[in-house]
Amino acid sequence: IYFDSVVMFIFFLTASRYLETMARQRCVGQVEKLVQSLPLMATRIVDGDEETVAAASLAVGDEVLVRPGETVPADGEVVTGRSCFDESLISGESLPLSRAAGARVLGGSINRENPVRIRVTAVGAETVLAEIQRMMERAQSDKPPVAQLADRVAGYFIVAVLSIVAVVASYWWLQQHPEWFEIALAVLIVSCPCALSLATPTALSASLGRLQAGGMLVKHSAALEGLTRVSHVVFDKTGTLTEGKPTLQGVEYADTADQADCRDLAVSLERNSEHPLARALADSLGDANSLEVVELVNQPGGGLSGCINGRRYWIGSADYVTRASGVRLPDGWRERAAVGTTVVLADAQFALALFGFDDALRDGSKDLVAWLQRAGKRVILMSGDGSAAVERVARQCCIDDYRSGLSPEDKIGAVRSLQDGGARVLMLGDGVNDAPVLAGADVSIAMGSATALAKTSADIVLLGNRLDAVIDVIDRAGRTRRVIRQNLGWALLYNFSAIPAAAMGLVAPWVAALGMSLSSLLVVANAMRLNR
Repeated sequence: IYFDSVVMFIFFLTASRYLETMARQRCVGQVEKLVQSLPLMATRIVDGDEETVAAASLAVGDEVLVRPGETVPADGEVVTGRSCFDESLISGESLPLSRAAGARVLGGSINRENPVRIRVTAVGAETVLAEIQRMMERAQSDKPPVAQLADRVAGYFIVAVLSIVAVVASYWWLQQHPEWFEIALAVLIVSCPCALSLATPTALSASLGRLQAGGMLVKHSAALEGLTRVSHVVFDKTGTLTEGKPTLQGVEYADTADQADCRDLAVSLERNSEHPLARALADSLGDANSLEVVELVNQPGGGLSGCINGRRYWIGSADYVTRASGVRLPDGWRERAAVGTTVVLADAQFALALFGFDDALRDGSKDLVAWLQRAGKRVILMSGDGSAAVERVARQCCIDDYRSGLSPEDKIGAVRSLQDGGARVLMLGDGVNDAPVLAGADVSIAMGSATALAKTSADIVLLGNRLDAVIDVIDRAGRTRRVIRQNLGWALLYNFSAIPAAAMGLVAPWVAALGMSLSSLLVVANAMRLNR
């Protein structure tokens, strides 16, 4: 006579679990897309001949031919040819990106125009795609404090339900109620601790998958929770609010300096740095001779020094070079260094050359700052560049609070001072000198063009370089928190209403099965709204 209840229970429970599994499959579908984006076969070039090999057998240094429409099998750099590559699956960048000889291309991107030869620089677990996959899996398995609290509550909840079932069964049995067993069974079935445990992870999985599809890699799920409490947003200048692609505007040489020697010295030193100014200088003076540099010393945020042909040279900001080398700048150089972004080259006796740069404002910088200010956030610009260059960018972006000439220690000290005052700080940066403050901020975001150290230190990495993605990740963090609260509120309301009703004998076992299943399904369905 209980056949109908048993069948209904199994049906509703199985249907709910099936729909829950489908929802989770959608959440992790982006990871599967990444895995499946790499081709199984590749065309390798050996002694000028083409051979088709398994993509998994490629090694660093191999040259491969990628025809139009084909997918790049591994990370590499273009050897010959020029084409546009679609990196939308990896970085969320909707427009194909042009790549020429010497440019880096990512495994999983699609060649859209011309055949190119690519030299493999990373394979297997060392590729950017594999690193993204590891970070996504870690973020989805990571549990923020609210999820850990929900799990603990669910554990206590189960103990409480079992105790209530024992009390209810004993009460109705002592009352000699003919359906005491059905009532106790209904209480056991109608309770839904899984709704409590599903409330947070389903919402986080939906948000993390959607963010990655948009080019934002969240390394720690707790970062989404932290973004909802941010009160201050700190920007680096070069490479964050600006393009990070400075161009050399002019060079001024000291009277006693040999121009060709200065060019050789500057390029030889700067090729050992990842700073955008160093790369710009090395690229602009690419025809200079490369000299051997020994005893290299890098001062993040300042510059570097090294010995060439037995003499020590310094290159970097005017303050760093004068402090480290002890030389005096020629008349007018310090004033010019204060007006724009400059790099000074000096030896132990004289300042040799002054290189002047300009860096364009990144698209979306003004809109992002304006959006943050409308949202009630205090925006601060912190940079190691000269005061005039920082002030120019601050005025373009309408930032009132800006600070120039800061070392990495100064930046982390300023952030800690804000935190000591009760602020919750979001930091955006891209350079080696930003790594300490990215690690010290409450939440941090690294640009897609950031150095490896900056990406390692950050909580969130923009796989592309679109600043409007920051608006998306902050907005989605707020939506995720609202959905989690809704889910937890529903789970608690349902259980506090359904369990007493079942204990009073008002709920049949099959109705209890339906209610329990629908409660879990509602939590999952609400979380899946974040996929939109």
